[in-house]
Amino acid sequence: MTNFSKIEYEEVKVYVIQHIEFVDTNKISSKNWVRASELIGEIDDKDIPFVALTLEAEAFLWTGDKKLIKGLHFKKFNAVLIADTLYSKYFEQL
Repeated sequence: MTNFSKIEYEEVKVYVIQHIEFVDTNKISSKNWVRASELIGEIDDKDIPFVALTLEAEAFLWTGDKKLIKGLHFKKFNAVLIADTLYSKYFEQL
């Protein structure tokens, strides 16, 4: 559940859906799979593919998972966009 109005929620949903690009995980290098595994460590191994893709794309990981954010920052991985911050910046532009 969010604090967005129904209209705000629908605007964000449409924006996000329009910007999704699916990636074949087989195209992620083994180097980035290993690095992602090292970064995730004890945090949550279900997040390894997301971190591996972030590394491969030299991009930012968009997440609201506070445990993941804290663990990655602890390991000096700062290519993370925090969902709450991103939403705030989006609505400032409207």
